[in-house]
Amino acid sequence: MIHPNMPAEEYRAAPGVSQSALKVIGEEGGPARAKYGDPRAETQSQKFGTLIHMAVLQPYLLATCYMPTDLKRVGTKAWDEAEASAMGRTLVKRAEYDEARRISDSLQKRSSLARELLKPSPQLGVEQAFFWTDPRTGLACKGLADLVHTGYRVLADLKSTVDAREDAFRLSCRRWGYGIQAEWYDKGYPLAGGFVPDAFIHIVIEKTSPWLSRCYEIDREESLAEARVEISRMMDIWKECERTQTWPGYDDSLQTLKL
Repeated sequence: MIHPNMPAEEYRAAPGVSQSALKVIGEEGGPARAKYGDPRAETQSQKFGTLIHMAVLQPYLLATCYMPTDLKRVGTKAWDEAEASAMGRTLVKRAEYDEARRISDSLQKRSSLARELLKPSPQLGVEQAFFWTDPRTGLACKGLADLVHTGYRVLADLKSTVDAREDAFRLSCRRWGYGIQAEWYDKGYPLAGGFVPDAFIHIVIEKTSPWLSRCYEIDREESLAEARVEISRMMDIWKECERTQTWPGYDDSLQTLKL
């Protein structure tokens, strides 16, 4: 099932295994964090990334969802008063607001591929939620694609980073499990009723001037085959946790630590 315009809060509240929770469950103490962690908690860097996402993917909504301010300090009385008068918009420092717009403009100018994928079209969908049932485990699953282009049969994800060079982004892929995300969406989108993607593209843009960008596709033959094995392992952990209704954290025995 595909939902083109599901609000983010509704998506997060919907039942189902997401790729982000799945990556957590495979770590030490992961089952407890995957089950009981707060998906709404965002770091300042993640909040800026969310702002960039809207500036790039939905620039027509930027002014209606965010209110820039010249105030410098969060949590002051002046900030609270400005937030109350924002009429539901998210209050954001003007420097960050302007930076996000510059990043969006730079991506349009520098990346012909991103520009083509983001060109307004009936075939373009952004922030598209989709849901399916995993045929092997029977677990309910879900995904949220940044960009879906039915004409090119492409799914794409926007990544803001400090370094978009190949070696640096390769490390980011390993650290943050971007291969698992690519495989999760690649296989899940058709099961949700969508097309079989010809490509899953990472649109990567740097968060500092001159806001350079690159587009990457993780190779399917080797890297996504490894991701498939990892997904299968973590889905088995999830299935067992659901069966036993036990979501363990760390080993509670005394640990000997060698320094």
